[in-house]
Amino acid sequence: MKTSIIFCTFFLTLTLNAQNFSVENGSVTHAKELRHAIHVKLEPEVKNVSKEFRSFLRSKLDLRLKGNWRERRAEGISIPKLSDSTLSIYINFKESPSGTEFFVFMKYAQGDYFTREINHNEFVFMEDVVNEFLREYLPGYYNNLIQETNKAISRLEKTIKSSKKSIAKNDKQIEKNQSRIRSLEDDVKKRQRENEDLKKEQAKNESVNAAEKSKLQERRRNLESAKSELLKTKK
Repeated sequence: MKTSIIFCTFFLTLTLNAQNFSVENGSVTHAKELRHAIHVKLEPEVKNVSKEFRSFLRSKLDLRLKGNWRERRAEGISIPKLSDSTLSIYINFKESPSGTEFFVFMKYAQGDYFTREINHNEFVFMEDVVNEFLREYLPGYYNNLIQETNKAISRLEKTIKSSKKSIAKNDKQIEKNQSRIRSLEDDVKKRQRENEDLKKEQAKNESVNAAEKSKLQERRRNLESAKSELLKTKK
């Protein structure tokens, strides 16, 4: 467990250094005018960030936000740690090329919006809240990505291992077949040599047989002639 905590901290530090998320001064248009806001950028998907931040503020500040995932608000509320006055908090979320951006801005019940010059402490307080949320939320998010990446790596390693086995199996079969081919080629050459010898012997035998056949045929003619003469004498 200690190793996991160290790894998460190290990974979070790396992402911070790589500017995968940021909390900075910003502004957002509300009621047709620019308002001072806390501008947050981070990688996770916007709907999930909106949902998780809503849950965090409910547990942290007992805020029950209204609205949808794009625009959340808590109006006419009292947060003693933040201000002695009744106020409203607004949070606007939007998708960005890097993932998610959201803006946190506030105003008093009577309608004056918070500014950094007048409400420095309130902005610092909310920035601390936002940073606490990021410290709680992002390590889990990156841990999930790490687990998904590890699973993907594991699947790739299994695929590579399976491919290696298939290659080794094919190599053995190729060698076996090549050995059989070499054996068959040797057998073919051997039989070709035997056929050449047989053809030579056959040609020789045909020549001898032709001479013997001619002699035998001559002998048969002579015997048939002698037989014919004997038959004539007998009559």
